[in-house]
Amino acid sequence: HLGRLSRLWSDRLALSARNLHVWQQVLAVRRIVLAPSADVPTWLKYASLARKSGHLSLCQEVLIELLPSPRIASLEDEAQSAGEGHWPRGTALAAAADLRCAVSDSAPLG
Repeated sequence: HLGRLSRLWSDRLALSARNLHVWQQVLAVRRIVLAPSADVPTWLKYASLARKSGHLSLCQEVLIELLPSPRIASLEDEAQSAGEGHWPRGTALAAAADLRCAVSDSAPLG
């Protein structure tokens, strides 16, 4: 039943406006039943929406919550530090999110 419920929520988000407030409400209810780590693509879209809306701290919170291990969190910190002065303000988080996606698509660490 969780799979059906997850699809229903995903469809609802797909049909809704890309509005941070709307997504917050839907994902707050969804979080009660389904952990963010169970639907990473949706939460990455939410983080992206938060970043584009200027809510960088919310974006960062979501990304950190999705990180599967302290080693990847460390890689994110390194990427963000390395990017200082190289990327326009605020885009280092996006680069760190891209790194996280690349790492999660590769072989498991450990």
